[in-house]
Amino acid sequence: MMISQIQAAQKWLSYFSLSSSKEHILYSTGSQNAIFATLSALFQAGDRIATMPTAYPGLKVAAKILGIHLVPLHLENGTITEDVLQYALKSQNVKGFYFIPDFHNPTSELLSVETRKLIATFCEKEKVPFIEDAIYTLFLTKPLPPIASFAPNQGIFISSTSKILAPGLRLAVIHSPQTAYPLIRESFYGMQIAPPVLMMQLFTRIILSERFDEIRRLRIQDLEQRNQLFDEMLKDCENTGNFHSPIRWIQIPKHITPAQFKVFVKC
Repeated sequence: MMISQIQAAQKWLSYFSLSSSKEHILYSTGSQNAIFATLSALFQAGDRIATMPTAYPGLKVAAKILGIHLVPLHLENGTITEDVLQYALKSQNVKGFYFIPDFHNPTSELLSVETRKLIATFCEKEKVPFIEDAIYTLFLTKPLPPIASFAPNQGIFISSTSKILAPGLRLAVIHSPQTAYPLIRESFYGMQIAPPVLMMQLFTRIILSERFDEIRRLRIQDLEQRNQLFDEMLKDCENTGNFHSPIRWIQIPKHITPAQFKVFVKC
């Protein structure tokens, strides 16, 4: 990587409150590519990975191809606790975890800072790696600290540009612990030789020129407007997510059929 590309990655990661260096930074062709490479590098066919009960579809695809089994976390009152993590590790023999702490896809859940610290402390103590997918984090005007910031030796942090910067810019920046770095780098080499240089250079110019701040502001503004419209149109329906969530769910009242709701939304 060029020095400017490393600097751009460092500045990008600073938006997530992560400090990084050349020995921890990797680029990939989007977050899905990064998830696949990380799973391939750190786990073997037959291994079990724990994740939220409703898992990200892209994780399912990657795990299926690699022969890795996904195990749903047995939450306590919908919450991750130390007992939940301990049960997954000891009783279900999981080798690692996967989390989307900000606006989980597809449930839109947002993990509290306390839960992030709990996960980090547990994984550091038990020496268990976890993948942190920060695909939607920068839609928050003041992002919460990532789990990886509390677990420098176990967290593989994946941050994609496509959602917050541009859909066509299929690029992700990965911050990896030093122990996992050579394994993930080798996995990337086997998959793609090198990330797309043109996209890396475009990303570098945008980040180092500070144009990203304005792009991000406009993307957040657009999302706020969409959510305002959502709240106005569906104010009588129970819903999930918040004003900065790109994923929202509603509970359709029992007296309304799906066909009736479809017509209502079109109107």
